[in-house]
Amino acid sequence: MPTITKDKELKGFAQVYSSVQELIESAEANDPKETCPYGYGSWGESFSGWKGVRNRWNNPWQEGLDKLRLISNEIMESQPPKPVSIRRQRRWSESDGEVDVDRALAGEYDFMKQSFRLKRPRVKNVTILQNVGAIAIVSSSDLFWRSAACIIAIDLLEESGYSCEFWAYTNGNSRHYDPQYPHNFSAVCLKQAGDALDVDSLVKATSPWFFRTVFFASWAAASEVRHDKGRSWEVNKERWFNRHCSPDKQSEQIWMPFTAGRSEAVHQVKSVIETIEAQ
Repeated sequence: MPTITKDKELKGFAQVYSSVQELIESAEANDPKETCPYGYGSWGESFSGWKGVRNRWNNPWQEGLDKLRLISNEIMESQPPKPVSIRRQRRWSESDGEVDVDRALAGEYDFMKQSFRLKRPRVKNVTILQNVGAIAIVSSSDLFWRSAACIIAIDLLEESGYSCEFWAYTNGNSRHYDPQYPHNFSAVCLKQAGDALDVDSLVKATSPWFFRTVFFASWAAASEVRHDKGRSWEVNKERWFNRHCSPDKQSEQIWMPFTAGRSEAVHQVKSVIETIEAQ
């Protein structure tokens, strides 16, 4: 079951999920008509019931993967900076290090093995946070640029030895009719630090159709949802997250701004790398 908390100071509900599966189950349980009416306009992903949503989640979403590949190619063509590797590397020495028996028996002079890092970072863990929502006038294709930027940045960081955690969240005002608790912050951890990068799952969980279907239905678990679903915003996002999501205090938090279009996505990927490199 999700953790649902009333926050009197922030005037809303915090809904925190341990997994995407838990989020989907909560959404389905709170949509008794089983109509899933909100997947419209999202690259044809409109569902007639939760069976369709589960089927989409449990199978590769090729259209989303193809879209990510195209965006990734566009971003990488701009040659964003690659982080300096923090992985331990090996070199050979004649006088210092651990003896490599095979090299010694082979008559190599440099048979002593040393390990070193090109860079000793202040932080090795990075938490990327993405607001997967937006106001209704934002198109599905524009909404997906931020997802692509997050996934590409995580891939670049992990190739260089950083360990990344990835959270999807929605933050909105006037989501609920409750006058004392009208706002809502919902979050789910999509990737723990140390987990392998499951690109297909990340593409689906940060897709416009997932936000406009699963997240929309899930808010009713806290309280009755307004017909217009309120409005996405970024107010108090750090306070919501740090208060209700038990973040790793040793991890560097990076909040990905709204990104629409190639130039903004390129800029955001570069910004993430530069932020971490500056540590």
